[in-house]
This record gives sequence, structure tokens and C-alpha cells, in this order.
Amino acid sequence: MQGKPSGQCYTIYMIMRIILGLIAIAIGTLGLKYNFAMTNTFPRLEFFERNLGAGSSYGIYKLLCLVLVIGGILYMTGFGPGFMSWLLSPLKSIFPS
Repeated sequence: MQGKPSGQCYTIYMIMRIILGLIAIAIGTLGLKYNFAMTNTFPRLEFFERNLGAGSSYGIYKLLCLVLVIGGILYMTGFGPGFMSWLLSPLKSIFPS
């Protein structure tokens, strides 16, 4: 992130983050609730069906929706960059800058 805006722009920026985070949480929650309908609407994930067994498309869609909910929470609260740097910190020894 290049820096936070100041004044009235900062207020609009924060409202935008909250709205986008709530939208991501809502879409992820609806995806978790209506997983069966979503799997019937979108194509089955043949790679996962073939390698992980029948019904694994449901699990993959649930996993993606859960990641969307957690990502929406992290984006809305502003903890996204700190969490990602913590999550990827073991890779710093492999890929030094």
C-alpha cells in the first residue's frame, strides 16, 4: 500500500474497505450455505474429482468460500498485509531480498 489518504479521502477510503469487506463476507457466507446449489450451477472441478475422489468439488468450493470470508475480515480490519507477512515469513530464508 502506498500510504493512507488524509482528511475526507481517508474517511471514504475506510468506508470503502468496510463495504468491500462486508460484501466479501456476505458472498463467502452465502457460498458456504448454498454450496450444493453453487456446485450444480458452476462446473465440477474435474481435476479434484479425479485425484481426491467423488464429491471433492463441494469441499474445494467450501474451502474457497471460507478463504473469501477470512480474506474479507482481514481486508476490512486492515490486518491483511501484517497477516500475509507473518504467513509468508518462513519463505524469507528461501527467497532473500
